Amino acid sequence: MGQAVRIMLIFVAAFPLFAQAQPAPQSKPLEQSPVEKLPAASQATDASEATMREAGAAFYRQDYVRALRLFNEVLVKTPDNIVALNMSGNCSLQLHDYPSAIERFKLALALRPGEWHNVAGLLEAYSLGRFKKEREQELEYVKQLKSEGKLPKNFSFITDVFDMGLRKVQVMEFYPDLAGKDRYRYWFNIFNPQGQQTYRVTVESNDGDQPLWARKHPKEAAAGQRMFSLDGYSPTSHTTYRFYDGEPPYDTAVADVQLILQGKLKGMSSTTFPNAKTEETHPPANPPGNPR
Repeated sequence: MGQAVRIMLIFVAAFPLFAQAQPAPQSKPLEQSPVEKLPAASQATDASEATMREAGAAFYRQDYVRALRLFNEVLVKTPDNIVALNMSGNCSLQLHDYPSAIERFKLALALRPGEWHNVAGLLEAYSLGRFKKEREQELEYVKQLKSEGKLPKNFSFITDVFDMGLRKVQVMEFYPDLAGKDRYRYWFNIFNPQGQQTYRVTVESNDGDQPLWARKHPKEAAAGQRMFSLDGYSPTSHTTYRFYDGEPPYDTAVADVQLILQGKLKGMSSTTFPNAKTEETHPPANPPGNPR
């Protein structure tokens, strides 16, 4: 912010594959990423800089109540501080105060319309707060940003949440491009009633599967389609449940995940391994400059 605040912001859409017990449905942030400094319309005072640093440190310690209080102190003095707005929104997300998170992300977007970090934060707040109408409207706006070339390739966001009995399923979407080594489109992160993530089901399109599929489906491959698969990951196993000729509609993927959790869709193949899966257990990092 000119000479002002220099802190590290958090990419809080990332979720650990198997987190410690915590309130459902939100889990602790996994990844800390340095980002570009977003300029506010006014210069923060030295006192505000110190408060921002203190607030950032509290956020990293996961002391979200203290961090929120400190970010709010900054906003009293510099209400157009987009970083403080963004981080206070992230604090509210972690505290499950979704209306407050929505308010802060909207204020940040009023200062910088279309700023995609805050768009992602707003989508997450709508999704986790189950504001379905508002979420659908924001998803249409995301499509508009894509058409205007204003989204990074690695964009990802929480797009949905639904219940399966006492379990909760959070859905992360990678958009517009497939992401990571296995070319993910969706992660379905499953949480038990204690808030622990116990399983992940993915819709992915591994590059290694495409040549054989293209030989069997030359017309579809020539048109840019790909084979996708539905895979499940636990700490000690990887299971493939089914394959799709082309990218499956979201509703189809949801229905199949529900069948898995109901025990009605069994794995086609499964591999077990003694150590927890460590590769790709969090979303591929977005480019630098990823506050919400």
